[in-house]
Amino acid sequence: MRMVQNSTKIIIMLLAVTLPLVVGCHSNREKSDLASQDTLSDSLSKAVVTKTFDDVFQNPYEDMGLTREEYKGKVLYDHYCAVCHGKQGDGNGFNAFNLESSFNVKPFNFTDSTAMATVSQDELKKAITEGGPAVGKSQYMPPWGYTLSKEEINQVIAYILTFSKKEE
Repeated sequence: MRMVQNSTKIIIMLLAVTLPLVVGCHSNREKSDLASQDTLSDSLSKAVVTKTFDDVFQNPYEDMGLTREEYKGKVLYDHYCAVCHGKQGDGNGFNAFNLESSFNVKPFNFTDSTAMATVSQDELKKAITEGGPAVGKSQYMPPWGYTLSKEEINQVIAYILTFSKKEE
C-alpha cells in the first residue's frame, strides 16, 4: 500500500513540474500557429475555387470535359455502341474482332478526324436510327431507332462528335 502512495506522490510531483512547461510552450506555439494559419487561409482562399450546389447539379460532368447532353450520350454510347466501336470510339470494341474475322467488317473509327469530317450529323443520325445499310454501311450495324428516342440519338451523336475533337 505504501508503494502505491509513493508512486502517486511521484506522479503528482511530475505533473506539477511538467504541466506549466507544457501549457507555456503550447500558448507560444498557438500564437505562431495562428499567424501561419492566417497566411495559409489567405493563400487557400485564392487557390480554391468553390462551386455551389447549383453549379455541380447543372453540370456534374465538367471534370470529364463534357456537357450534360454529351454525358447522357456517353452513357447510352457505352451501353449500346462501345461493344463494337470501342469505349474510346476507335472501332476496337470487344466485338470488333468477331466482325473483322468473320465478316470482314470494321466498325467506324470516330477518333479519325479526317474520316469524321466526311460524315454529316444527318448521316450519323440516319445510321443510328435505321442501321448501317441505310447509309451504305454494314448490315451488322443494327437500327437503334426503335430502342432510342430522337433526343437520345442526338445525345449519342453529341458524344460521338467529342471523339474527333480530342484529336485536334
